[in-house]
Amino acid sequence: MRKLAVLLAVLFLVPVAALADGGIFPDYIQHIYEPEQKAIITWDGSTETMVLATKFSADSLGNMAWVVPIRSSVKPEVAAGNSSVFWEFVNYFSPPSAKGTGFGGPLGAGLPEGVEVLEMKKVDIYDVTILKSDSATALADWLNSNGYYVPPDAAPVLAKYVGGDWYFVANKVDLRNKHAAAIADVEKFNSSFRDLTLDDQIDVLSDLVYDGKLLDSSGARELENDLYDLQGGVATPLKFTFTPPEPFYPLVISSMNAGETDIDVYLASQTAMKDSNGVLAFDEALTVTDSFRSDVKDYVDLSGSKVVTRLTYRGRLSGLESDAEFVPCPDCRVESVEERQAAAAVGDFAAFLFSVVTVGPLLTGILALLFSPAFALGLLALYVRAKKFKILKKLEKRLSWEKAAVLGYVAGALVSIVLLLDAFVGGPMIWVLAFHAVVTFCAMSFLGRKWKSKYRAFIAAYVCASIATAAAVILLAGLLFPFIGV
Repeated sequence: MRKLAVLLAVLFLVPVAALADGGIFPDYIQHIYEPEQKAIITWDGSTETMVLATKFSADSLGNMAWVVPIRSSVKPEVAAGNSSVFWEFVNYFSPPSAKGTGFGGPLGAGLPEGVEVLEMKKVDIYDVTILKSDSATALADWLNSNGYYVPPDAAPVLAKYVGGDWYFVANKVDLRNKHAAAIADVEKFNSSFRDLTLDDQIDVLSDLVYDGKLLDSSGARELENDLYDLQGGVATPLKFTFTPPEPFYPLVISSMNAGETDIDVYLASQTAMKDSNGVLAFDEALTVTDSFRSDVKDYVDLSGSKVVTRLTYRGRLSGLESDAEFVPCPDCRVESVEERQAAAAVGDFAAFLFSVVTVGPLLTGILALLFSPAFALGLLALYVRAKKFKILKKLEKRLSWEKAAVLGYVAGALVSIVLLLDAFVGGPMIWVLAFHAVVTFCAMSFLGRKWKSKYRAFIAAYVCASIATAAAVILLAGLLFPFIGV
């Protein structure tokens, strides 16, 4: 079970596997690819518009069907939506019929008393039926007889959504609505294509297109793209327009499923909103800019909305004990896009400050400063050796310039160790200093043979050692603590 994003509109997906929220039986980029279901709601004070897409998982597309309960004073309108709207909203918040029957099947296999079918039509890849019922038992019988599997103990939950101003929108996937010719071509080579899983259908299509066996490869590619979209939860969404007493999102029906889910709800309205029943938690709210209204105007109408609120649910489906009922949230913080961009700029600057580009030189300087006593005494030893003071005359033949520099370096290093121990960081820094000393000695020996100036050789060796030690510390920190982003 993957997770459900944006706003979920309660569904049933046929037998096979119980999935996600919104009553499904059988979404850059967590909010696009991990959720099983994505939806966006707008509310203008009287009319609610909900754009809903669902990720399907079942034995075959013939096993896929879903039902959305809608509360409305008039019959809800259903039309095709556009999956691009989900990308827009996610980016804005970023800084079944019987197995084997194929893609869809006939509905209306019988109308038990208490069920009224109001409309049947094809919407893109879906066969859509809008109905009403005043009996949970009659509704369950109709759903089961028409390929929408409902558990035997579902009646108490369905009873919440029957009678009064409740409608049901029952949907089945039927790719033949768009791809009849391509499916017919594929079935010439694989007669069981409709009964395969989504993964297998995609594999079959890819192989046939690659082998050049399909007459219209462009049509097969379009079919393959729709299968990928179904698999990823960004298939052609459905757009529901209805008039509830207040904005809501049905959740209780999803509790009939087992497992866990993630729900992301994007609600556009005049103010920040919260779920008065506390099932969906307030996540964040952003002001709606004119440019964003323009970006999504072909998908949803935000002309009357000033704020977009994201609400979420993370947990078990059994925890969906109430529907989401949205009310204004005066205490919820509404962030402007300008504030978000400013915060992102600060974050980018902080990331730059703590990047290797800046940390490397900074750490090199710090190490050079910490070990400055070794540097100073090393230079002093070189100076004393070069002046050939009488006190060193007897040692002159035995005390080479390298040995003099090392003695001075070690003396200064001892001073650094004492100071660092007092600062309670002596333990780890002793190892760092030991590495620094080894690199200094090796570099000094090499450069001393190349350069006549022993002072210059020692200074260059010390700088090389500081750079190498800083690089080693950064590399070790990156291996041991990758989460710090060094």
